[in-house]
Amino acid sequence: MQQKINFRQSRDLGDIISITFLFLTANLKPLLMAILFISGPFILLGGIGFGLYYSFIMSSAMGGGVPDLLLFQNMGLQFILLYLILTAGSLVFFITIYEFMYLYINNMDTSVGEVWKGVKKRFPLALKVIFGSIFLMGLTFAIIGGLLFQLFFAGGSLGFFLSFITIVLSIAPFFYIAVTLSLLMSVCLFEQKGFFAGLKRSFSLIAGKWWRTFGLIFVFTLIYSGASFVFAVPMYAALGIEMFSQINGNEVSPLIKIATAASSALLLVGSYLVSSILLIGINFHYFSLAEEKDATGLLERIDSFGSISSESKNVEEY
Repeated sequence: MQQKINFRQSRDLGDIISITFLFLTANLKPLLMAILFISGPFILLGGIGFGLYYSFIMSSAMGGGVPDLLLFQNMGLQFILLYLILTAGSLVFFITIYEFMYLYINNMDTSVGEVWKGVKKRFPLALKVIFGSIFLMGLTFAIIGGLLFQLFFAGGSLGFFLSFITIVLSIAPFFYIAVTLSLLMSVCLFEQKGFFAGLKRSFSLIAGKWWRTFGLIFVFTLIYSGASFVFAVPMYAALGIEMFSQINGNEVSPLIKIATAASSALLLVGSYLVSSILLIGINFHYFSLAEEKDATGLLERIDSFGSISSESKNVEEY
């Protein structure tokens, strides 16, 4: 039987990457089942829908003639609906990963049914975290954009120069906040904190550790991009065949359209599955930072040693 992975432990970048893949391989089957059954329907439906939507857009662009405005309006409404479905699927996917890890850490059942119960319970909190993060990033962007607008019209070349300098300087706080928010979901879900309390805790954990966090996200993003490209190849091939048929004036067969929709769904599902590597890695990083700050895992091990010593003493006295 494989030894249980200890989350509450300080780790460097290399250790986090290796333990992430170790956790994923050790729990691949139950985690994959939870993802496919809980968030899979949203993602699969959205993927097929987007594949058909892009196929329609490309056919309209290549076909020429006068576009049907009413049809485009209806497709626009369908696009919004698909986007909402994918947004809901993304949120459920995130919570599924976090809830699975929460159950694993607390030695609880990680079956699909138990994970689903946790997803339903944590959905309102996760929704607040997502919308709160979007609002905070939007507010940051608005403040920076407003400042740039004022400086640009401050006067001639001086305004342009000040705008350029401000852009360079404003990138730092914008990225600082974005990287800090990467820990927010972990803090709120694992520590049961609200948005503002979780935000304060995230800034506290990342203080002095921002570059390490940025490096971790950068490495995992490269891994994600490379692995996702494998799932993108079939979709690019199907779109290329469809475009080639239309250029030559041939009617696109239903089989090619089905292949385009299926490959689009494969790309979306595969991209989500690969992104679980990034989410798991961020969670390990969160626990590493929390251990360095609070030493919770060390205190638990000390307490467990005390309990064992006490039990041994009682046995000897008996």
